[in-house]
Amino acid sequence: MYRQILLMIVACSTLLSANAAEDERQAMNAAYREYQEIMARGVSARAEAVEPAARAYELAKRVYGNAHQTTAALAINYGNVLENRAEAVQILNEGLAISEAVHGKEAIDLIDPLMALADASTDLRDLPAARRYYTRALDIALTYEEKDSFLEGIITLSLGVTNYNDNKRLESIKQFRAARDILAKHDTNLAKIRLATAELWIGTYQIVSGRHKEAIEPLLASLALFNSFPETRFTALTNYKMLVEAYESLGMRDEATPHALAMGAITMTEPVLLYEVQPTLNRVRTPGLAQVSFTVDEQGYPRDATVVSAADQRFGDTALETIGKMRYAPRVVDEVAVATPGVVHTFMFRPSR
Repeated sequence: MYRQILLMIVACSTLLSANAAEDERQAMNAAYREYQEIMARGVSARAEAVEPAARAYELAKRVYGNAHQTTAALAINYGNVLENRAEAVQILNEGLAISEAVHGKEAIDLIDPLMALADASTDLRDLPAARRYYTRALDIALTYEEKDSFLEGIITLSLGVTNYNDNKRLESIKQFRAARDILAKHDTNLAKIRLATAELWIGTYQIVSGRHKEAIEPLLASLALFNSFPETRFTALTNYKMLVEAYESLGMRDEATPHALAMGAITMTEPVLLYEVQPTLNRVRTPGLAQVSFTVDEQGYPRDATVVSAADQRFGDTALETIGKMRYAPRVVDEVAVATPGVVHTFMFRPSR
């Protein structure tokens, strides 16, 4: 009799435990569905997704433990939506550790947490850490037996951006070009957008390096791709600005005009400075300012400039000469570029070395 009672107690305990586990599993699934529904509304709703993502991850740890692919996936979801990027790195590292325990340290499944960690580290300006994560992700992608060249191109581009921002410019341009060559072989819309991004970074590198003529071809290629997709319309603003800078630096002012006008058509605000020139004046002993007022005409040229104030007459004369070399995106009203009077720019003069 005692043995039968004991068995009944054990059976009841097991049933209660199973029921509790099933309740937690269902709660985890409900939290995950809530997270998905919020994320489906777009990036702007990400903050609302934090709570259900955290709930789903905590429940997964109780249901599956810390060595299950579901727990890893939910950790990555949670880390990706955390606005506090330091906390995100902590959670994503947990997701990476679980993924390593489940799949091994060289598995293709590690690329998602590695890329997420690299992105979070970039947000924290921890570029050496970002580079380590991207490099490890790329190594896994390159050694995986079923190679995915699109994935390779995406990671290579991200690694190039990290190196560029970390002033490792020679490494970055090699990676931008490698990413461009890889992505050009793919015909999907996502590949084309990433290809445009690679071309834009190549153009950026050339501009910063002072090679304005070499910047034009990749910038035009990038612009053509971005203009093919309405969702990247505002990304093209960088293209327009850099093309204006490249053409103006080469003295090709007419070639800069359509890009200045296109910029104005997108911004439709007050004139936007696209190409700035620093004043050059010898034998400056004390610093000072010169302020000029002018009209930005329909093509973005400063016209009819006058000196508003100047610490020195030479500052005012140089400011008038310099403003004529600059270029703006004109203001656009009802899809027509218009002249804007009364625009003011202030020049700073520093002592000569």
